[in-house]
Amino acid sequence: MARGISIRRPRSSICTRYLRALSVAIALCALVSSVSAQGAPKISIADSIRTTAPGSAVSFMFMIESPGGAGGAVVVSMPQGLRAMTPGVELPPGSPRVSFLVAAGVPSTTRAGRYRIEVSVSHTGRQVKAGAWVEVVEQHALIFSKLNSPDLVVAGSRISARYVLANAGNTDVKVRLRITSPNFSLTDSALIYLGPGASKEIPIEIVTDAGTGTTTNHLTAISAEVVGKPRVVASASFRTIVAPQESSAPAPVHAIVSGLRMIGTSSELGSSGAEIFGAGSWRDGSLTRIEYVARTIAGAGSVYGDRAEYRLLVAAPNFTIVAGDQVNRLSALSENGRYAKGIRAEVASNGWKVGGFFNRDAGTLSPREQMAVFLNRDFGNGVLLDVNFLDKREALGGTMLTAKAQVRSLPIGTVEAEVGHAINSVDAQAWMVSAHGQFKSFAYNVYRQLANANYPGATRGTSIMNASVNMTPLKGIGLTASYRDHRAAQEPLRPGLTPSRNWNRSAGIKVADLLTVDFMRNGVDGGWFSSRGARVEDLATARVSGRVAGVSLRAAGGWGTLAVEGSNPQRLARYSAAATLRNRTGAAISVSAETLRGGTVHVPRQTAEHRAGIDASLALRGGSRFSVSAYAGERWMPERSADATFEATWDQKLPAGHNLSLRARFHRNPLFDSPSDNILRAEYTIPFGLPVGASRSRSRVNGRIFDAATGAGIQGAVVLLGALVAVTDARGRFAFATADEGSLSLNLGGSTATAGWIPVLNLPLSITPRLGRTSSYDIAMTRAASLRGKVRLFVSSPPTGTGEGLPPAEDPNGLRGARVALTRAEETRHATSGSMGEFTLTDLRPGTWTLRVDPKDIPLYSYVAGDSVVVNVGPGREATVELTVLPRKRKITIVQVGLSER
Repeated sequence: MARGISIRRPRSSICTRYLRALSVAIALCALVSSVSAQGAPKISIADSIRTTAPGSAVSFMFMIESPGGAGGAVVVSMPQGLRAMTPGVELPPGSPRVSFLVAAGVPSTTRAGRYRIEVSVSHTGRQVKAGAWVEVVEQHALIFSKLNSPDLVVAGSRISARYVLANAGNTDVKVRLRITSPNFSLTDSALIYLGPGASKEIPIEIVTDAGTGTTTNHLTAISAEVVGKPRVVASASFRTIVAPQESSAPAPVHAIVSGLRMIGTSSELGSSGAEIFGAGSWRDGSLTRIEYVARTIAGAGSVYGDRAEYRLLVAAPNFTIVAGDQVNRLSALSENGRYAKGIRAEVASNGWKVGGFFNRDAGTLSPREQMAVFLNRDFGNGVLLDVNFLDKREALGGTMLTAKAQVRSLPIGTVEAEVGHAINSVDAQAWMVSAHGQFKSFAYNVYRQLANANYPGATRGTSIMNASVNMTPLKGIGLTASYRDHRAAQEPLRPGLTPSRNWNRSAGIKVADLLTVDFMRNGVDGGWFSSRGARVEDLATARVSGRVAGVSLRAAGGWGTLAVEGSNPQRLARYSAAATLRNRTGAAISVSAETLRGGTVHVPRQTAEHRAGIDASLALRGGSRFSVSAYAGERWMPERSADATFEATWDQKLPAGHNLSLRARFHRNPLFDSPSDNILRAEYTIPFGLPVGASRSRSRVNGRIFDAATGAGIQGAVVLLGALVAVTDARGRFAFATADEGSLSLNLGGSTATAGWIPVLNLPLSITPRLGRTSSYDIAMTRAASLRGKVRLFVSSPPTGTGEGLPPAEDPNGLRGARVALTRAEETRHATSGSMGEFTLTDLRPGTWTLRVDPKDIPLYSYVAGDSVVVNVGPGREATVELTVLPRKRKITIVQVGLSER
């Protein structure tokens, strides 16, 4: 009956049990989660960013929370480039809250940027992390340090120094290095690249000037600057004494500064040859001067202007003699200058000058000769008078006499007038008058000359009128005007020549060196060997100039017409422009261009012309200079023709004043092209002194520094004579040239060559040079000796009961602070004993010396055994010696008094 009974529970009770089980599960999960949360650490940081410079340290404070104080392992991770200063640690158990300091070092080479420092804590398999950032700023710094530099060199030798440039910043830099030296006409510069912390050795080689005549203090300055950072610089300098090269010369002679130049070319137009030249006073201090040149050149001519020339000049205050190739001038109406071979002599005294010349022009088919005599008088008050006699021994020549007067003391300026007359012709006359003056805001010049067709001078048949004026009425405003007219009449002896005339008139205004405007008219009438008609050119020109960003700019334009007799006028247009750039290092570049439309008064058939060119020069390191120029143009007459020229030059200064020059020239002209126009040319110049006699204003002091034992010379010894410095050569010789007649001190200077040596005789020597004479002083050297010694101190022993005292006992410290004197003849050396009574004397001359102790430093009731010690020291040897200080024996008497019996 029981099986048939089923009992059903209400639905509400089942739901209740399900909800209860779910609540228990949720509570257990919460409990587990709570227990887990209590054991997990936390990391936090208040300030997580630090900005710092390289070469410093940075720190962060992290806060680590470990609920329940469960502990854990702390690990610090540093990025590459930073150095950890705090290691990882274990958190101490029982500390729920820990402050953890993290410090990092930022090396000076750390590059700029952001770096992350990470701190992690591990506990029960769990890990938490926190980070901080270090921002390293960019830093630039340069450091110069010296490795070595010489203190003294001889002129003509090299100054070799070494420096180290270091990049103390944290970024790559490009550094401009500049070296300034008296031997560089311009500052030398170079670019180098350095990474952070990198360094580079900077070798410096400077060739001193072999012609230095006095001792100089040579300062070389080095500076480095980061490109783009003008405030980031480093500098260093060193001084070197440069002794004159003549200090090692063997004899007191006077020489004329001269040179030998050798020329070699690839073309006859380059003119191969050789030249010897020189100039200087006949004697040092003399007012008589000598100049000479002897040049031989192959070929008939040179595009560089070289020509064969031989000339000797001797000039003194009262006379002048010139022999050889020369140009002789007298006056405008007699002889205005002609290159010819001959001789000229003149004598001057008290304002009078008389002389003459004879020459022969060998460059023409029929040699032309001239002979002249002149007399000049300077009255000393601005008035000069010249009388000239000239005999031109040639077909078109003649004999003439001219007189010229010049007055320079007039209020209007200088006035000059001259008249000439042919001696063998009544109507052959000429005259000239001129005046010019320069005032504050006004200047003028007037010249008028007239000579008839029979006059035998170079001005035969000419009529010249020139006048110009320049005014500045306002500041920055200038006005100019000029007039020129030159007429040449037909000469009786030259019937093939036609009369001619060329003239010019112009006026202009200039504004503050920026703008110039000119108006001009040029004309030509007739011509030599032709009967061309008159040609007149009217032009208006404008020129502007300025400077922009260091570049000098110039531009000009001209417009006008050209009228030719018998044809229609043609329009003219001319334009030109140029730009020039120069910098502080001596580099320069100039570009120019011009174009012409229409002809000129001298070439009316030309229809157009275009031309452009460039010039550049650059000073290089080591005394080099390079220049180049290139020009090209074309013209239409009316046929087209073009030409181009390229030239380059390289000059190199070599040691001891030598010089090498290389030139290249290439020319192209289709009308008359020739291979000889292309030239390669080399020049080499050797300087030398041409001896002309003994010195009369200087004296010579020479001698030799040598080893007294072997007689061998000591090279590189520094010798001083007053303020002069010399260095001995390979044979130990030295020499000085001086104009001082007083007493001078001769001594040795410090140098490695004489280290460990000492002169046999006492130095310095007092000497008195004699002008024009040589005084010799040999200095014998020997290896220096040394002396090492000790001052021993003995003190009295305490008395014994027997009445006999013990021997004195030695103080192991010796006698401290005792002054000792080492004497030999008139030489005395001093030393003071140290803490153990020891003393040392070095750089002693070998021989016998006497050593004493200063009595004031001997203890009371003591004395020196033997009073002194005699010691003998050998060359290069060290001797040892002892001085003994003993106590004096004293007699003691005991007196018994005052005892009596009662």
